[in-house]
Formats: sequence, structure tokens, C-alpha cells
Amino acid sequence: MLPGLAGVPAQRVSAPPAFAVLAACFGALGPPPDVVVAGINDGHNTGRSVLHSSTVGAALTASTAGRSALAVSRGDRPGARFATAAAVGTAGCCSAAASTA
Repeated sequence: MLPGLAGVPAQRVSAPPAFAVLAACFGALGPPPDVVVAGINDGHNTGRSVLHSSTVGAALTASTAGRSALAVSRGDRPGARFATAAAVGTAGCCSAAASTA
């Protein structure tokens, strides 16, 4: 169970993010998701760094499988907060799910 989200199913997979997303999108963990939110990645996913990002790779895998996806990262400068990235990711997830309903 996720803290503060009683009743929301959650799965844990010991694998790279893109593999976990692939398994979920093809029904290995239950019904496929409507939207995938990958992250929160600690660091920037810009420029050439995006080629090595598991967070972006997971979102691209979801997109390839026909699912809406969002990769959420936060900068690594002092004072950057995970809470802000989480709020953006949650807002993106909810608005994407609403637009596909």
C-alpha cells in the first residue's frame, strides 16, 4: 500500500524501470496502466544525459507500448526538492488520465 493512498494498488518489481513498465503494459502485473509516471529521477535529464536515463527509458517504453507517459526528474542543485517533483508528477498523471478518459 502507498502511504496516503489507501486502496490504490501498488506493485514492486526488482528490475530496470523500462522492464518493469514493459511487464506492466503487457499485463504481467494485472490490468495494463492507462498512464505511466516514471521517476522521480535525482538529477537532470537533459541533453546527452537523456540517452542514459532509466526514467526517460521507462516513459519511452510505455509510449512504445501505446500508453501515455511522463518522466519526472529534479535538478541536482542544492535546495532542489523531491516534493516539488512529486507534485508535478502527480499533477501530470492526473491530468493525463483525465484527458484520456
